[in-house]
Amino acid sequence: MLNPLTVLATSVGTESFPAVIRALKANTERELRIIGVDIRSTASGLYLADRGFLVPPRSQPEQLLQRLDAICSAERVQLLYPFSTEDQEFFASAVERFRAKGLGVIVSPLAAVHTANDKLRLYEFAHSHGIPCPTFRSVCNWEEFQQAVPTLGFPEHPFVLKLNRGTGAQGFKVIYPSLDPYQRLLDRDNRIVTFQEVERWLKAIAHWPPLHLAEELP
Repeated sequence: MLNPLTVLATSVGTESFPAVIRALKANTERELRIIGVDIRSTASGLYLADRGFLVPPRSQPEQLLQRLDAICSAERVQLLYPFSTEDQEFFASAVERFRAKGLGVIVSPLAAVHTANDKLRLYEFAHSHGIPCPTFRSVCNWEEFQQAVPTLGFPEHPFVLKLNRGTGAQGFKVIYPSLDPYQRLLDRDNRIVTFQEVERWLKAIAHWPPLHLAEELP
């Protein structure tokens, strides 16, 4: 087997961290020791990891970096694993600082992360490079929204509304022309909504966040 490795994972309160830590621990190449950090004491990953530490938020970058330096030194960390979407950009911008200390960072170059984490920009990149992707439309107001909808196959097919930048299904809706009221009342999946609901919400917003629409993929 390869030598043991100590990995520091950030934002370990995310819903997917329990599955990821199980997968990391199940590898057959080497023993992994996982250090988890988060800004919340209630983050489940702090208690699933081999050791857990509280850290300052990204809004305090120098304090966060200093805290991470201290943890990495004390725990002999060899590899950083930025876990959340926001963490990826933060660590991509600071990657040389960590590499200078002999630490590896699991992150793509900052320009690539900027593109990948902006869903509209990612679609535009894919389309311009001939990579198959869903039909999509950027929308800034209700008039553009109405004009875009037929190009996505609506009302014969549902379509998707997304924030350009969002995490954890934030701002993600699958829009149908209508839904059974009983189903709508009891359905636990609040991502599935009707066109009338979205129309009411968007018309009530004075300043739209950056949004786009895309055809729904099965």
